Amino acid sequence: AEQGQKAVLLEKGRIAGEQSSRNWGWIRKLGRDAAELPIMVEAARLWDGMSARIGADVGYRKEGIIYLARSEKEQAARDVHYETAKQNGVAVDRLSRPEIDEIVQGRPGYWLSGIRCPSDGRAEPFIAVPTMARAAQKAGVLIRENCAVRGLQKSGGRVSGVVCEDGEIKADKVLLAGGSWSALFLNRHGIFFPQLSVRASAARLGPAPDIFAGCASDPEFAFRRCEDGGYFVALTDHSDYFLGPSGLRHTLLYAKSAWGSAGSLYYKLAAPKGYPDAWGTKRKWRDDETTPFENTRVLDPAPWKGFEDKLKQRIAERFPALADVPITKSWAGMIDTMPDTVPTMDAIPGLEGAWVASGFSGHGFGIGPAVGQVMTDLMLGRPTGFDLSRFRFDRFSDGSPIRPGP
Repeated sequence: AEQGQKAVLLEKGRIAGEQSSRNWGWIRKLGRDAAELPIMVEAARLWDGMSARIGADVGYRKEGIIYLARSEKEQAARDVHYETAKQNGVAVDRLSRPEIDEIVQGRPGYWLSGIRCPSDGRAEPFIAVPTMARAAQKAGVLIRENCAVRGLQKSGGRVSGVVCEDGEIKADKVLLAGGSWSALFLNRHGIFFPQLSVRASAARLGPAPDIFAGCASDPEFAFRRCEDGGYFVALTDHSDYFLGPSGLRHTLLYAKSAWGSAGSLYYKLAAPKGYPDAWGTKRKWRDDETTPFENTRVLDPAPWKGFEDKLKQRIAERFPALADVPITKSWAGMIDTMPDTVPTMDAIPGLEGAWVASGFSGHGFGIGPAVGQVMTDLMLGRPTGFDLSRFRFDRFSDGSPIRPGP
């Protein structure tokens, strides 16, 4: 819209109803894939100026992010992130045990070491995303909630618009950014896109003593200070994968990333009704038929059953001051992931006029503002200023080796 384009955003449910509000709220350069990092540096710059740009507070605070380690083995794994950051000109620090005890008010001596990116930040997802959406409306973007896109229109071999549940919209440029639903939409059009989803659980604590104003994690636990004085908390060693038809087809593509997630990825035989890759989810439909996107307006998975008990145990081990702070809410979200755990940002081969930005593998919220900028440049035929070869659409079908990111 700022580039003088007429833009329409169609949302099948509500703005920020799924992962845009359910994520950790971290805005991090630390721990990024090397190919993502330059884009994330630009995203951090955009976050810095976001409140001024849109005239409203999005809850962005630059309080730093710390990766903590309890052993030398864990620290060796963190060193990869340290070196990647340094090689890309991102300032990071090594922290000793005494330094961690001074910065993070946890159990004394609990962590051996850590790495910190002081310029990383945090924001409140369910404040930030709807606030940006309202700013987009003021800039001239038409936003329609509860309006699912059923299919693409084509004319002369290229995209000419979309069919949504309320009718047709003509457009010579269409961007699919459907999160966990992107693969289902593309597969309906006969387009191979090997994206799957995993369930991640999270929770919020009520107002609590200040243990650290930023974000931190170790291999089992993560937290973020919230604007209401509480904390966002999650487990870093538990996510759930629900086996479905697409998962079976893509087994070999995901072998490397599944092996890398051994011990933290838990397999379920079937997804609940209405999930994108559930056994009963409809794969084909006509443009005049109700779609899976309308049947499940907002994907709202329940946390895994043992989540809160395990979470309370981990909190008490690390932060005795938080042991009695109540959990005010717990939830889960479906994270769209790719075989190499980095996103696809590209034109869709063989479908001129269509692009996709999806499969962000848990990295999407923080990098989002820069991705919007990148996709705008791609769709307008302008140089993006970034090497996007790592994120090309056909990397899983052209014989390239799969290189999982961090």
